[in-house]
Amino acid sequence: MNEEVDKTFEHVLKLQPGDDADIDFRFAIDVGVSVNVRVASVDLAAGTAELAIEDMWGSYRMEQFARGSGRWVPIWPADGDDVPATVHFGSGNHLVISSDLAYVHALDLIDVSWQGGVVRLTFIETA
Repeated sequence: MNEEVDKTFEHVLKLQPGDDADIDFRFAIDVGVSVNVRVASVDLAAGTAELAIEDMWGSYRMEQFARGSGRWVPIWPADGDDVPATVHFGSGNHLVISSDLAYVHALDLIDVSWQGGVVRLTFIETA
């Protein structure tokens, strides 16, 4: 990220498989912007969680880090619904939701873990 970051905020979700929650953006240009995240399933053997993320395309780009290629790739809604994303447990690059506007606003998923029957998702919002 080459842009200078002026503000950051950490959002932590703790969700059981099937649960969802809204992340209310703190730094979006528009008031009341949020994104819904649901843990669709968990595969403990593979160390992954399948997320279903509200479709933000139109005003935000949605990209996931492809571990095999080491590149960021766009992720798209499935059949006009939520955007599916498989994330691996651990810290590092997972996915990013960033504004398509000149104003730089982003939500980065930086850590995914399984703790006591819940998936813990740590997002950092920057502007």
